[in-house]
Amino acid sequence: MKAGIATIAAFCICSKCPTYPDQKDPKVYCARGASPLPIEIKGCLCPDCPVQKTLRLKRMNYCYYGSNRQLKKEES
Repeated sequence: MKAGIATIAAFCICSKCPTYPDQKDPKVYCARGASPLPIEIKGCLCPDCPVQKTLRLKRMNYCYYGSNRQLKKEES
């Protein structure tokens, strides 16, 4: 999975999001999970992200709520 995350990270736009907490925080929250840093939701670019479109994801604010896989488990 780490190789997959590294591949999609090149297309990730998390660092451009108004909610992005810190330039040193890893991106690709939709695959990695929520940020360990405090998050103040100020907007969300997830719907416009090439990673989200490629993986056909539909949620928002992964940096706050967790990865798509984590969120699917919670819904079950």
